[in-house]
Amino acid sequence: MNKLILSAFLISTHFCSDAQPFIDSFDIAPGKTNSIPDVMYAHGRDLYFIANDSIHGAELWVKRPDSSPPTRLTDIMAGSENSMTNYRKCIASLGNNVYFAAKDSIHGAELWSCTPQGNCQMVKDVYVGPEGSIPSNFLPHDGKLYFTARHQTYIHELWSYDPSNGNATRLTSIGTSTIGSYIEETIVYNNKIYFRAGNAQSGIELYEYDPASGTTQMIADINSGPASSIPGHFLVFDNKLYFNADEAATGYELYVWDGTNLVTRLTDLRPGTGDGVNNRKFDQLNGKLYFVGYDAGSGFYQLMEYNPTNNNTAKVYTIANGGQDPSIDYLTNYSGAIFFKARDANHGDELWKYDGINNPSLIADIYPGTMHGSIYSLTDAWPNLYFRARNESYGIELFRYSDFATGVENVTRTENVKIYPNPAKNIAHLEINLEHNQALEAIITDMNGRTVYKSGKVLYSAAKHTIDIPVQNLPAGNYVYSLREINGSLVASGKLVKQ
Repeated sequence: MNKLILSAFLISTHFCSDAQPFIDSFDIAPGKTNSIPDVMYAHGRDLYFIANDSIHGAELWVKRPDSSPPTRLTDIMAGSENSMTNYRKCIASLGNNVYFAAKDSIHGAELWSCTPQGNCQMVKDVYVGPEGSIPSNFLPHDGKLYFTARHQTYIHELWSYDPSNGNATRLTSIGTSTIGSYIEETIVYNNKIYFRAGNAQSGIELYEYDPASGTTQMIADINSGPASSIPGHFLVFDNKLYFNADEAATGYELYVWDGTNLVTRLTDLRPGTGDGVNNRKFDQLNGKLYFVGYDAGSGFYQLMEYNPTNNNTAKVYTIANGGQDPSIDYLTNYSGAIFFKARDANHGDELWKYDGINNPSLIADIYPGTMHGSIYSLTDAWPNLYFRARNESYGIELFRYSDFATGVENVTRTENVKIYPNPAKNIAHLEINLEHNQALEAIITDMNGRTVYKSGKVLYSAAKHTIDIPVQNLPAGNYVYSLREINGSLVASGKLVKQ
């Protein structure tokens, strides 16, 4: 059931008057029973996640961007037994289908998929028998799904699944057959797959897999010898790969790699072996990188920003928590701001926001007082921001925040439409692949609903077309593009950011 829990509690006031922010929740396991939603993944505007409604065990659910409640898609292990668990990044989409790791009564955890209609089936039994390959670290790229899995012979290596032929292929053998390579945190950068992995000789370090050549190499032995730097929280930003790593002598700090030169350490926020960069999620906003770093002034980890234009690192703000760490985490770029969870002297873990200009502010007190609201897994499925939280009435459930209290329910999605670049400076290209002749018009509106551009109605043939949208004269900010038929029917809509 959808419960509106917040309007007056909102603290931030930087929103337009006719689209007010709101927060609501979905009581998947009724009452104070916890559904504990986990492993959230945005497929367009749909949110896929694991939850337990206390009847069917942990299964795959979906929340559409409309007003309907979340829908359970699977009951693979009948009854209250779990078919899914929170393996790292074990949900992803490829084309129209969503892939996930699940187990049935015969197989261990293996690779499954669901169609948009909710037809779910196991697509590959990588480790034949009841042991299961435990696929995780899902990464869609170039028509294939990359993931890590174990096998009768190879433990925890990188694999790919090709839905065009149903083949699953092992791609690496970094570790030994008995120990494995411990691959985690996969990401695409410059059309190559990057991840951390290890063996007895070099420990856990930064690696690259090149799909074009089928080769694997270690990029850098940051903590030289058998010791591990354990790089993580990879983020592609400013055409570079950013991450944190532990060089032993300096502790965890911020690093960057440009794809060609040597890996470079950017910070030493806590001189000595102490960790200067906390092992928490990064994100970017307005040309700057945001992370959680050590602040010598407060003696705790605070919100930090790194500016690549001048190589400068600075503290954004001090969140005072009565002599304790403010526990900042889950930095997520949503609707032109960085959202995150933090706690201060008067509130437990709650939802905060930083717009890049004003001081960070508390958005909501979901669990009033200093009790922890247990904010986890912020996930941008625009126009909504989803996360897990706890309050006194509903337990640990799925929550939704949106900057747009009106007009979001009719936003539609089609796999045949995309807009690029996004953000755009001068021209945005709206690409559409039509299956039949259609008369269409592209429209841009601002966040107050005012129309700022119309392309005019054009009859398009059944083919792929690109509509050029001039945005160079628009003020920087967030806009909504829509593609409508001649009768006004909405074909597609989405967010456009003007730089």
